[in-house]
Amino acid sequence: YSWNQSVRAEYDAYKNFNADPKKAEELRKLGFGTVMSIFRDGIVRGTSVLSVLGNGKENDLILKDRAAANFSFNPGSSTQDYPSSLMGSIALIRQTYYDAQWYKNGGYKKEFNISLDAFNTLQNLPQIFEAEDKQDELRIKRIGDEFKQNYIIKGIGNEFERLDDIKATGCAFIVPVNFPEAYELNDPYDVINISLHQMNAWELAPANAAMLASKQIDFALTAADLKNKNDFWKNLRKAIENGLSQQDALKALTYTPAKLLGVSEKVGQLNKGSIANFIITSKSLFDKENSILENWVKGIPYKIVQGSGDANALGVLKFNFPNKYSVYLHDTNQRYLFKNESRALSHGCVRVQEWEKLVWYISELDSVAAIAKNSTSLPSDSIKVWLERKERHVIPVKSKLPVYFRYFTASVKNEKLFFYNDIYGEDKIAREAYFSNK
Repeated sequence: YSWNQSVRAEYDAYKNFNADPKKAEELRKLGFGTVMSIFRDGIVRGTSVLSVLGNGKENDLILKDRAAANFSFNPGSSTQDYPSSLMGSIALIRQTYYDAQWYKNGGYKKEFNISLDAFNTLQNLPQIFEAEDKQDELRIKRIGDEFKQNYIIKGIGNEFERLDDIKATGCAFIVPVNFPEAYELNDPYDVINISLHQMNAWELAPANAAMLASKQIDFALTAADLKNKNDFWKNLRKAIENGLSQQDALKALTYTPAKLLGVSEKVGQLNKGSIANFIITSKSLFDKENSILENWVKGIPYKIVQGSGDANALGVLKFNFPNKYSVYLHDTNQRYLFKNESRALSHGCVRVQEWEKLVWYISELDSVAAIAKNSTSLPSDSIKVWLERKERHVIPVKSKLPVYFRYFTASVKNEKLFFYNDIYGEDKIAREAYFSNK
């Protein structure tokens, strides 16, 4: 093996790959059908594995066992003192390349070294190098020039700060969509400590992908660095609002990553002979009201069940009541629609604008049965705690409360007759029934 613990060229992710149905489902809900898995530890990290996000055994899911070779400047979990600096990491990478060349040119006759032997086999794979700051991306380019490697650079999202230099590298990029959070500026002293550079980074980060596209730089998008993966589509739409075209966004999610990994004949586009990976949506993919209905992976459909919360079309809370039409009252994640004059947008279920007031009204008016066996009532402050914690609960109501649905196409106000659109076609049914025998 290598004398340095941070050089692990012999590591193959596919040999340690274990299918995780729960994580696969989380990514399918976001619309992904293929994922590359990497052991992010060390400077020379060995190979990553490309797999589809279905449910099954590992051998059925692996699409490409050795998808790419992976590098970084971070020694990771190595217990050795060297390297302890960026300069040391660069020196170690360069020395590994030279040692591997020596080994290939005859050194293998003098000794067998597992790490150097594996390092030489990595050279025929796509090379992905992870950067930790914008200067790293230029350092990576110089190492590539020295050893005749055109790396795919895993960026950090601020490539816009040196766009011309990034273009000059000739490298393709993997770009995150984890934009900086807005700064808390309640304290005037905090305002003083925030630099202009930090403010520019916060403002321009969502436009990073659009700027790369404007320079015709190949890039793929990743959700890898997001703390909350559910922010992926929100942030991607924000990138589109800041100039990224929908065509470039779609390309960066499908065709480009498949091309960079050399699997475009299998995934990334739907052609004859390609794997049947695609999604079915309710609207245009990038529409903020869109929902992913089904995610097909290797021709197998997976229905997407939305999780509870603000991202769910039913909002935070649903009010069930017995009826034969499967109708219920519910909150919504499209609360802005209440501003519209015409709000007949559902197919029977009713969006409730002031759903919180209705919750408190029911909980205070009626003695709500508690979930706990030893309790007979449930105070409204318990519901408040559940909402704050985003916990999921079913709250049975003891007493019956009447629910009335009124539908009028005409009414009298101030002795004047008003007519309304018959959106459900009830008047037509009534007319046909009344005049059928006349």
